[in-house]
Amino acid sequence: MPSEPQPISIRIFLPDGTPDGLRVVGKSLWTGVGVSCSRSRYQTARTEPEFVRPGVYVLVGAHPVNPLGSVVYVGQAEVARDRLDQHHKGKDFWERLVLFTDGSGTLNNAHFRYLEARLIQIALTVKRATVANGNQPGIVTLFKADTADTEAFLRDMLLIYPLVGVDAFERAPTPSGSNADYSGPLLTLKAKGVQATGRDTPEGFVVYTGTVVGPEMPSFLDKSYRGLRQSLIQDGVIAMSGDTGVFAVDYVFRSPSAAASVVRGMQQSGLEYWVDAKGRTLKQLQAAAIGLVRD
Repeated sequence: MPSEPQPISIRIFLPDGTPDGLRVVGKSLWTGVGVSCSRSRYQTARTEPEFVRPGVYVLVGAHPVNPLGSVVYVGQAEVARDRLDQHHKGKDFWERLVLFTDGSGTLNNAHFRYLEARLIQIALTVKRATVANGNQPGIVTLFKADTADTEAFLRDMLLIYPLVGVDAFERAPTPSGSNADYSGPLLTLKAKGVQATGRDTPEGFVVYTGTVVGPEMPSFLDKSYRGLRQSLIQDGVIAMSGDTGVFAVDYVFRSPSAAASVVRGMQQSGLEYWVDAKGRTLKQLQAAAIGLVRD
């Protein structure tokens, strides 16, 4: 069984004292160092010592169709600054970056090539963002001990990415996962042409694989939801067969209403349309959970 999440301590240092400037991120008893900054701050940030080490980085930008989505590019370099300078000149889409290096110098370029391939693999699997990499590199072969150490390093990176605004590698909670009770009951949304299951979780509202979506969204609907649905189809999250769309993977939406609107094909209040096995709405369940109404 998966182990229960444990309390951890993560530090975010602001070298220039501003919340939207450079962020240096570390974790207790960990040799890794994360650096995050906007594109506009890169010229200053690139002088920091982390940028002259080997590292793996993620470039993040807005999705061209989906206002709620993002595009990511994953890369690695023996000297991170050299490659990032090239991307600053040659790639226009990105708005911010997150770089991870090893402060102890234990990890070398082979380890970071391994991390690059694993991050691309994860991003393509979970489909939380569109991956801009033109190809998927193979996993570098390391000694077993090195593989174990690098996977442990990766787990810590995956804990930190959401704290700096990158959700491209977050996996959706499974319908029967160990955190199912914490996340709340299984919910359904039923309407003409729709058969959907989902769950409200701390990560967002998860719509599960096999959900059948409603007809194409009308042009007058909020363009952000139409763009989101279009991007989910393009990325293979929703697989189309004629006029029928089915979720091919579990997908985490930012809100119950976004999930309900994309699933139903019209703008909906997720708090009113997602219901449990007893017919109670998500709004009623949330009120009951804090004692505002009787369950």
